Amino acid sequence: MKVADANAILRFLLKDNQDQYEEATKVFDSNEQIYVPSEIIAEVVYVLQKVYSISREEIRSRLVHFISYPNVTLDESDTICNALNAYADSNLDYADCIVYSHAKSKSSEIFSFDKGLLKFFKRNKKE
Repeated sequence: MKVADANAILRFLLKDNQDQYEEATKVFDSNEQIYVPSEIIAEVVYVLQKVYSISREEIRSRLVHFISYPNVTLDESDTICNALNAYADSNLDYADCIVYSHAKSKSSEIFSFDKGLLKFFKRNKKE
């Protein structure tokens, strides 16, 4: 098993460095198990949005496709996918979307002073 960092995932998703893209492709398209910590997904989201100005919808699309690879493993992948959906469908930052997704999956309330997050949660918790 290998543990992937944000840089490897970014090279794979962006194809902006041919040598690193080819090496990443060999690993991600192999049968070897690749573990991706959820914190790394947060870093990838941040870099794609802030550094590369990629749209939220495109970020969701690329990452949902990536984490669906059969050899890519994440803890709580359903929570991550739900957070990516919320991220694409809102103006919330990704960290707030993770909070939203955890609260929703646990049928819990959110404790926050962030009015935007609370409003989004109230509007979407029954979906």
